[in-house]
Order: sequence, then C-alpha cells, then structure tokens
Amino acid sequence: MRKTDIVVGQVYSNGHPVGSRYRTVRKVLDIYNGHYRFTDREETLVRFVCTEGKYGDKGRESEITLQAFATWAKEVV
Repeated sequence: MRKTDIVVGQVYSNGHPVGSRYRTVRKVLDIYNGHYRFTDREETLVRFVCTEGKYGDKGRESEITLQAFATWAKEVV
C-alpha cells in the first residue's frame, strides 16, 4: 500500500488468508512524527495494536515507521 492510504482507526492485514497461522491483523491507533528508537532519527511513526496474529503479539501495542507499515499492509480488513 502507499503511505497515504494508511489512516487512523483503520484495520489492515498482511494479506494471508483467514485461518492461516501467518495472518496478522493490526489496527492503527495513531500516526505522528517522533523519535524512532531504532534509527535514532525523527520519523513518521504508526502506533498500532495487533488484533490477530501469533499468540505473543495479539493484544500488544507497538510502533513502526509509516514506510514499514505501508510495506507490510496488503489489504484493508
């Protein structure tokens, strides 16, 4: 997806079929500019919660760059 397609409140998946153990679904909570701890730079970040996926990831809140999220997202759920 393009970076401009990602919006707050929308739910996205990685494109794997429903029921697949590789399917992950994330709900976007916030898009903001901030300091990204892994690159040590100011980036546009996406804060999200994993609503479906591996047991350890489900329900966990995290953040990644907007570019990384747009690359990961394959479809709107």
